[in-house]
Amino acid sequence: MIYFRDVNTGFIVRKPDEGMHLEYTYDDLSNWTQTEPDSSYEREYWFGEGNSCLFDITEEEAIAIISSRSNKLNKSQILFARKCYLFGEDTIYIEIDKNSPIFVYQLKDKKWSKREANRFWDSWDSAPHLYLPISNEEVVKRIYSSDKSFQLADTQVEVSKTKFKTNLENIVEQMVDGIVGKESENPTEREVEIRKNLSGRALEYLMFMDDDD
Repeated sequence: MIYFRDVNTGFIVRKPDEGMHLEYTYDDLSNWTQTEPDSSYEREYWFGEGNSCLFDITEEEAIAIISSRSNKLNKSQILFARKCYLFGEDTIYIEIDKNSPIFVYQLKDKKWSKREANRFWDSWDSAPHLYLPISNEEVVKRIYSSDKSFQLADTQVEVSKTKFKTNLENIVEQMVDGIVGKESENPTEREVEIRKNLSGRALEYLMFMDDDD
C-alpha cells in the first residue's frame, strides 16, 4: 500500500493494494473515504494532473500523523472544504466531502465536534433556510481571527449595499423620466445637464423623505 500526504490540506491519501482507486482520511485510521473518479487526487496519481499536492510518505509516517490528530480542522483544510454553513449566530457546519462526517464549530464556546453526515442532511432538508451558506474564507476568519465582533459576512453587507443603490438609482431614473421623458439615444449636453440636475434633486428628496410619505 502506498501513502501520500496532501501538503495543502494535511489529508493522508493511500493507494490500496487491490482496486483501481484511492482513499483519504483526515482524522483517524478507521475513517477512510474512497475518492471520486474525477477527483484531483485521482487525476494527479494516474495522469500527473491536479494540484501537485501529494508527497510520498511511509506507512509508519502516515500512521503517526493520523494518530496524533484531533477532531478539528486547520485553516488549509477549511479553505479546501466543499461547503460551509452558518446556523444561527453561533454554529458553523463544514462539509469536507459528501460522504464524510460534518465538522461542527461552536463560535461562543470555541469547541469542535463532528456530526454524522446523514443526521446533518436530515436536519438540513427539514429547514434548509436556517443554514446560511458562507464562504470558506469567512469561516477561517470567524474561527481563527482574534476579532470577536463579527456580525455579518462582508460579502452579505456589500450585496445589500449594492441592491439598495440599484433600487434607489432606478427610482430616481423613473422620477426624471416622468418629468422630462425618456432619455434619447444621443442626448445633447443640455439634456445631460438637465437630467443630472433633476437626478440630484430627486435623490435629495428621497433621502430626506419621511417613511410615511
